[in-house]
Parts: sequence; C-alpha cells; structure tokens
Amino acid sequence: MLFSELHQIVQGEVINLRTDEEIRYLLTDSRKANSIKGSLFFAIRGVRHDGHHYIQDLCKRGIRNFIIEKDISVPNGANLIRVDSSLRAL
Repeated sequence: MLFSELHQIVQGEVINLRTDEEIRYLLTDSRKANSIKGSLFFAIRGVRHDGHHYIQDLCKRGIRNFIIEKDISVPNGANLIRVDSSLRAL
C-alpha cells in the first residue's frame, strides 16, 4: 500500500507528502526500528512515553513515514498523517 492511500484507512489528514513510498513495515517502538525503507512509525502517546519525542531521531536514521496525533516539526522529506488517535489508527 502507498503512503498516500493510508489517510482514508486511518481517517486522518495528510499534513506532508514528499515521496509516495510503499509501506511494508509498521513500527511502534523506535528502539526496534531496523527496517528503514517502507517503514511507517505510529507516534503513540502513553502515560510514561510519547512517541512524538522520537520522530526527530527516526528521521536522522532514515525513517520518513509517520502517523502523528499532534503537530510537530520534521525535516523536509518526511511524510505525515495526523489522526485523533495513533493507537486507533494502528
């Protein structure tokens, strides 16, 4: 599935679309982000952690596709879809 097709499934808003990449892997833990091309990271907020805090590091490591709940600053080249709940979108 292409990143541009995801917003309909997750009922989100495309905030940024730089490259329409095929999504192959779903990530929820930034520490286990081994696959880069085709990875989609879900920034999930919890009681102790907020996945949004790890997006800058993931961008530096080459991840470019993200599902987010709040507005964040990311480098050019990142694809973003904003949703009400990343967990529900997952």
